[in-house]
Amino acid sequence: MKILISEQQSNILKEQSSEDIVNIVIKGFKLVPAPEGFGTPYTTQTNKPSKSLAHIMNTWIKKKFPFTDVRIGFEENYKTFNFYKKS
Repeated sequence: MKILISEQQSNILKEQSSEDIVNIVIKGFKLVPAPEGFGTPYTTQTNKPSKSLAHIMNTWIKKKFPFTDVRIGFEENYKTFNFYKKS
């Protein structure tokens, strides 16, 4: 299935800042600040983050915001999510 995006829609998607996308993901996936971790860690409301959920969120970000370099990493030691920019 091919998805066509008009030039106007494409410009709107490109104009989303990284901070806006992070906030959309936090609200959409109902993430909450984690009590411990490095950087600005997040966890789920049930405190059960996982590598597979990080993969699902990254897939969603790529689909909804194809022009962004924002991604989510799963931190194994603290079991938290951290946002980063893909290089």
